[in-house]
Amino acid sequence: MKTRLHSLGNEELLKNPRIGFLCSRSPGPEAVLSAYAWAREQCDAEATVVSGFHSPVERDVFEILSRRRAKMIQVYARRLPRRLEPWIIQLLERDRLLILTPHDDNVVRENRSLCLQRNELVRRLCENNVFEPSS
Repeated sequence: MKTRLHSLGNEELLKNPRIGFLCSRSPGPEAVLSAYAWAREQCDAEATVVSGFHSPVERDVFEILSRRRAKMIQVYARRLPRRLEPWIIQLLERDRLLILTPHDDNVVRENRSLCLQRNELVRRLCENNVFEPSS
């Protein structure tokens, strides 16, 4: 069964080789350091990183990737955003970001079930090529 995805940004990023990134909300210190080092490596490898970029470490990785000119696909566990931060708009305008969601306008808030579905979508988009730092 195919999932209809709603998108905002550069859909050409779906044609690139992709690697996923998932990190729990409370990883250990080694996992945090590992995630930051991994993010820098992906910038050098010119990978397109797919993630929800929702947990604190995922948000930090998003910032590392955006500062170092990486390409990213952000998967939401709710509808597409109505308002965007100016720096997100810049990433979209520079064709470095694609925002995806399988949810229509009725899904306003994330919950555990929707987050698990989002993480599964990240895995599918990356054919299970996903980095998950261990605690």
